[in-house]
Amino acid sequence: MLSPIMLKCYSPCGSGRVGERGDQGASHIEDRHMAYRFLRCVASAAIGATCGVTAHAQIDFTFIDVSVECGIQPYAMQMGMGAGVSAFDYDGDGYIDLFVPNGPGIPDQLYRNNGDGTFSEIAAQVGLDSTAASRAALWIDYDGDHLPDLLVASDCFMRDPCDQPTTLRLYRQLPDGTFEDVTVESGLFGPLWPELRTEMAHLSGLAAGDLTGNGYIDIYVPFWGDEAVPSGVHAYIFRNNGDGTFTEVGQQAGVRGPGRSHWQPVMHDFSGNGKLDIFAPVDFAANALWINDSTFTTMKFINRASEAGVDISPFDMGIALGDYDNDGDIDVFVSNITNTNQAGSYQYLYRNDTVGEIPQFTDVSHLAGVWDADWAWGTTFADMNNNGWLDLVVANGFDRTLYIDNRARVFLNLGPNENGDVTFADVSEQSSFDDPHWNSCVIAVDFNRSGSLDLVETVAIGSELRVHENVPFGRSANNGHLVIQPRMDGPNHFAIGAVVRVQANGLSMMRVITAGTSFYGQEPAEAFFGVGEAEVADLVTIEWPGGAVTTRYNVPTNQVLVITDSPAGADLNGDGVVGSADLAILLGNWGPCPAEPAVCPADLTGDGSVGSADLGVLLGQWGS
Repeated sequence: MLSPIMLKCYSPCGSGRVGERGDQGASHIEDRHMAYRFLRCVASAAIGATCGVTAHAQIDFTFIDVSVECGIQPYAMQMGMGAGVSAFDYDGDGYIDLFVPNGPGIPDQLYRNNGDGTFSEIAAQVGLDSTAASRAALWIDYDGDHLPDLLVASDCFMRDPCDQPTTLRLYRQLPDGTFEDVTVESGLFGPLWPELRTEMAHLSGLAAGDLTGNGYIDIYVPFWGDEAVPSGVHAYIFRNNGDGTFTEVGQQAGVRGPGRSHWQPVMHDFSGNGKLDIFAPVDFAANALWINDSTFTTMKFINRASEAGVDISPFDMGIALGDYDNDGDIDVFVSNITNTNQAGSYQYLYRNDTVGEIPQFTDVSHLAGVWDADWAWGTTFADMNNNGWLDLVVANGFDRTLYIDNRARVFLNLGPNENGDVTFADVSEQSSFDDPHWNSCVIAVDFNRSGSLDLVETVAIGSELRVHENVPFGRSANNGHLVIQPRMDGPNHFAIGAVVRVQANGLSMMRVITAGTSFYGQEPAEAFFGVGEAEVADLVTIEWPGGAVTTRYNVPTNQVLVITDSPAGADLNGDGVVGSADLAILLGNWGPCPAEPAVCPADLTGDGSVGSADLGVLLGQWGS
């Protein structure tokens, strides 16, 4: 006879077996792997005693390290303070692939997703197996041909003489899926700040986005140096000229420095002026929040960190963006070093309280319960149980006695308390994501398309790349998801900088599409939403770079949906066919459009009202 705990893990809280999600189950995983999940679930349930750890923190998911089963091979991290991993569907087959930079003399790795829960390492086959000392990479479509290209960054940390002639390498993807090195032709060839070769300093991250509004992706490249580096360190901006070349304009744009020791940057329109800004965490000094005041031809940034309330100056390093409180704007988590008391340095959760043009943030890390995460690095917001509330993951550790056993953190979002404040609970141990390693980068990605976000991390000590599968049980096994992939017809095909909003299950949620996050990391160009038990999302809205808005009504959940910015799309409910449901939506919105910021998706002609002209467009697309 099965014990109560074993019964829960076989049919937890009334659902199916561990790992099942109706038609979305992980049937491709081998039976022996399923048995391992079952045992892990028993352990997790035993810790929690019920489907929840406490009356306040419901834990209904667990992580399993499936790196070996997935085909992950040995990895050699570049020397220094860490390195990253970049996730993207580079070959367009619907599954997320991984590019992994490696240290000097070791080939970089490209893991192509096989679509069955495993990866194949193919860097040499496609021309991406450089043995330079790589630290970070970004997938970007730099030339606007709708194929993702790859930017890789290296440095010569503590190496003299330095044997690499260039910091950045740009690989253009060819139609056959191979890559050619176009670093020289693009204008990116050469060492950035070559005097770093013998200093305690190195590349500190990458971020990319359209900073001028011309549709082409620009690149932000910062550097870090410890407190002993006398000359300070710099940041660079490479403006995309739209002809396959770049021009470095950091000094003219005002972001060069002096003396800021940067870490991982991220781009988002914090000011609401339609232009991507840059949030730059800084070590040993105040952070920078570069508000974009650029034009098509000239880049200009103004540091508004002080006015915004984010000019804290302990040891900021990693960064994550997410609307953790579901109030319609993007909040910021910045990783740091937690001292032994709350009065010292700690992790910072900046709640977005902006009213007006200047961003305004309030540090609520203590109120929310996420201030203590030891010596933290990479981080990400991700809805781990698909209930519609973003949870928080923090990588951890350092090679010093006090921090050597620091454990990774998973903070479960508990939603609003009786005072309306959103708080978190530390469920790291219960979720089995609490390894005592020096973790560097961590990103969230549904690598096996099971409908749950998994975690991929790089580990510094011992140099490991780890894939942690998210196995839901209990309530979360019944929760659904919706993945939105915004795609543009112009050169910014992957819609870097777009905002995606979904209304479902009584919640209004938002995500942003970025290139560069966490700590030397990149997450896929898609927006993942947990939707609870909702079978339909009431509303999906995409705010495109450039200001256009696309809206879909009554979108079925549990799917990956591509939405384009084509202006006259009459498929208003996103079911792939223009028909009676779309006609009903159009007629229901007949008349003048509401005032901004309300959306008016049935205005297919863009004239400010829904009328006979829009009806003509819809009827012209009937059945398509």
